[in-house]
Amino acid sequence: MVNYGWSIDCRPARVTSRGRMKTFMVLVALSFGSVGPMLAHQDDTIYKPGNGVSLPKLVTDVRPNYTADAMRRRISGAVLLQCVVDREGVPTNIEVVQSLDESLDEVARKALQQWRFEPGKKDGKAVLVQIDVKMAFTTMAKRKRWWWPLT
Repeated sequence: MVNYGWSIDCRPARVTSRGRMKTFMVLVALSFGSVGPMLAHQDDTIYKPGNGVSLPKLVTDVRPNYTADAMRRRISGAVLLQCVVDREGVPTNIEVVQSLDESLDEVARKALQQWRFEPGKKDGKAVLVQIDVKMAFTTMAKRKRWWWPLT
């Protein structure tokens, strides 16, 4: 049994319909009472880096695959993405802010989903931080820098 800071002794007993309703209401009240404090400790504010909020640090990145169609059409440029890095360092709410090509937008979005960060912090605690990421697609053979954190 997991101890959540409170306990209920459940024993079989003869209870009238009215008694069942009271028991149900007590259980509902207890469940709301236990969930409320847990939710109150979570800060769902989405911060931007600066003013005491640190920028998430990239730990693992995945390069987007240049699609064959985009390469054949010699499409080059950059896709600007925006996301929220959660408290575990996982990018969420990924949106394309500046599109390049539908297929390249999608591979950039999928690549960013696989990135992992050390989360941004405020007052020493991990918080949700919104960042912008620019991923470059070029037909040049080798390029040292193919992405830039913008915030």
